[in-house]
Amino acid sequence: MIHIAEHSDTMLFKNNAINKQFKFEIPKFIRWKSAVDYHSIIAVRKWLIVAALTLLFPGASVAQNNPGNRAFNQFQVSFQQVWNFKLDEMAKLIELGKITADRRNNLMMIYGGKDQSDFKRKLVVTHWDGFRFALDGSADFIGIPPDALLVGRFVPVNKDKSILSAQIPTVPAAGKQKKKTVSPHVNWQVATGEGIYSWDGNALQRLYATPTNLRLAISLVNTPDLLLAGTGSSSVLYQVGEREMIQAPPGLPQDTNGYVRFGVGTQDYQGADQLEIASGIHYIQSYWDTRNKWFIGVLKGRDTATPLLPGYSIGDRLVVYTTKFGRQDSSFWTTTFKDMDETWRSEPLPGHILDVRVGDPKNDGKDGILVLTSENNDTQRHLYFYTVAKGSSIR
Repeated sequence: MIHIAEHSDTMLFKNNAINKQFKFEIPKFIRWKSAVDYHSIIAVRKWLIVAALTLLFPGASVAQNNPGNRAFNQFQVSFQQVWNFKLDEMAKLIELGKITADRRNNLMMIYGGKDQSDFKRKLVVTHWDGFRFALDGSADFIGIPPDALLVGRFVPVNKDKSILSAQIPTVPAAGKQKKKTVSPHVNWQVATGEGIYSWDGNALQRLYATPTNLRLAISLVNTPDLLLAGTGSSSVLYQVGEREMIQAPPGLPQDTNGYVRFGVGTQDYQGADQLEIASGIHYIQSYWDTRNKWFIGVLKGRDTATPLLPGYSIGDRLVVYTTKFGRQDSSFWTTTFKDMDETWRSEPLPGHILDVRVGDPKNDGKDGILVLTSENNDTQRHLYFYTVAKGSSIR
């Protein structure tokens, strides 16, 4: 049995099974709006799960620093829009990562159904061919809102890139189930709220079922990434086992580097209304490496919601927070909001922001912020890409 006690700004974990105590410093910019039943969270990696949970429930707005670029912060950063692109399909979420080749980024998208009652989904993998995002492969599935889309190194692999002990069931004509070993083309996978998929060289191959209520991934450096499902006391941290997704084991992780990446965009779900990092600014994405440490938010524009388009707005803006001088070497888990400055706001975008990711969608050699918007009363989809104009660049 694992007991958890609260001591001011510190969470103290005591695991009677191994007779050890662990302390985790809760980020000071997080305030809990309501009590959470921590005792229901068992058999998970305590240090990471509490960190993820605190990020999911900021609970109260934090007074905003002066907006705009901070002249006294030498680590301030500003961005410029370098291109935009109109999509032919009604994408719901986007994601960036190396799925079909080790040296080429792909743009993944989830296409939604015809309306809110249509649960048919399509996961597509594309790449930039110089003119458009050309289709590499796709997979149809049934999705339950809110959808999730995340790329990561979720599956442990051998040096030859074959999945460690992973066997995928197939059903032959006789009806007896056989097993076949899957060798992924690269060691990155894509996760939805229905399953984890890998590229086998020609098509997407479904590897495992996933919890339907995925929210985020915990990106780690030296160990496979983890997935968080649920919110509040029902949250559970998962890792990939030999043949299925399993709850992560208790105890501190061996790899304490990394950060949280959100996979649900601006969709509405229980707890989403509490993801406010400053007045009116919704926390939507993170990026954290040795040079760049960003919290990315969305400032809602003019409310144009209707019964058919609840929560819809136009003129949404991006807001980026970076670390202050003296805190540039801090880890994601030990950073507090007082260590961050709002350093840049975009001009209002023409529509409603659906999702925000960080990467290099056209393989131009420089990463940036990719934004998916809904425009013209939710009849069109656009991509907008921003790169660093001033300050540290990712590459």
